Amino acid sequence: MAEKHLQIEKMKRQAKRNTTPRVKNILKTEDFTDPPKGEKYCTCSDCGKRFEQILDTTRNRYSNFKLCPDCKKKLANAKNQNVKESEQTVATLPFKPFQWQKIAGQAFEDHRYLVIAAANRCFTKGAFINGCDKFVENVEVGDFSFDRNGNRTRITNVETETVSENFYTIKSLGRIPFEVTEDHLVYVSLRNPETGEFYGDYVTAKWLYDELNNPEHEKLYLSSPMPKPWIDCDYWQFERFEKNYKNQIDGIPLNEDTAWLFGLYCAEGCFLEGSGSKLTLNYQDKEVQEKAIRILQENGYHPNVRERPEEGTTCVIVSKMQYARKLDKEIGHGSTNKQIPASILYNKNKNILISFLKGYYAGDGYMNISLGYLVSQTVSKKLAIQLQTAWLILGFNCNLSITDRRNKSRQSKNVDYMVVQNDEPAYNLLGYVRPKRPHAKKFFVVNDTYIPR
Repeated sequence: MAEKHLQIEKMKRQAKRNTTPRVKNILKTEDFTDPPKGEKYCTCSDCGKRFEQILDTTRNRYSNFKLCPDCKKKLANAKNQNVKESEQTVATLPFKPFQWQKIAGQAFEDHRYLVIAAANRCFTKGAFINGCDKFVENVEVGDFSFDRNGNRTRITNVETETVSENFYTIKSLGRIPFEVTEDHLVYVSLRNPETGEFYGDYVTAKWLYDELNNPEHEKLYLSSPMPKPWIDCDYWQFERFEKNYKNQIDGIPLNEDTAWLFGLYCAEGCFLEGSGSKLTLNYQDKEVQEKAIRILQENGYHPNVRERPEEGTTCVIVSKMQYARKLDKEIGHGSTNKQIPASILYNKNKNILISFLKGYYAGDGYMNISLGYLVSQTVSKKLAIQLQTAWLILGFNCNLSITDRRNKSRQSKNVDYMVVQNDEPAYNLLGYVRPKRPHAKKFFVVNDTYIPR
């Protein structure tokens, strides 16, 4: 009944709407005025010439153009020209190069290097610069390097260019080979046979190449400067979160204990996104585990220890994100990006560096019993060179070699860098002792024809 009533009301409103007389809108001039007549002129905004506007009889009004017909035509032609240029088609023809073209093109690619030039010192991409601890392609003006005396020198100019001149690979015993241009200066040393003292000078790479090709050349040594530490740091400041997290701390002291812990993290640690940091230690090495847990507890952390005897590992997890992010920033993310922090490597207090090395070798080093060498392996090129620099700061030399595993094993895609320390006073500084070599026993073979006397 209600629906029928609504339909009746709707029909009444529709009928009333149809019978209502239509009223003209007084605001519309075409209902009461005559169509416009005559001419209307305007001035062109581009050329300033007067032109006539067009009368639109259907709308009873004039056009409102701001440009004259000539200027409008020029503008339209310019737009059409731009469209034609952008829509040009390129035809690709099949081309098969000749054999000599392939050889020439490959030779050009092989000899085209990206070179970073600082003054007259030119390296190829991938060379490592001590002091600023950067690869040469990342060096900026204002960074520091070392001179031959180990003093810091500021880099004032960096240039990047592509060159095609001759390159020379400098190889030295116990060093990673590096490539330089023929005008690059290399500091080499000679030994006086009478006094036994060393004296050196700068020579170009080309002169060094020519001298070594001489069968009667003297024995040359590539000199490595002994860097002088300059950083005075005893505290690591943590980054504070923008959000109001509870129990935020300012930082952690940098002393011998924490430096040992950071060295252990450099060898066996990793960053857990959103969870903290983790140390994966040997299950049987209880002494290292107890020391790491003790240092963490003394600095106010509560590590979570997970033992996995079936895997032979013990995981020590610290869920404090401020601590984890500081380690990830200073020591690096991932095994190929590990490094020694500058505040530890160039610290004036050399005990900090010694403690860091003790922690690192406790996790990633071993003593070669047969040869009596202290050995460590890493896939980080930066860390390997920094370990060599660390030994130089402490007054010792070490050997650095490369093992390419990429072509030998499908599972490995990295290059191993081996740091070997064979100087006994050097590894005695870290608490290692040269093992005693077992003496060979003499055995005599006795057969039936043996007659003792």
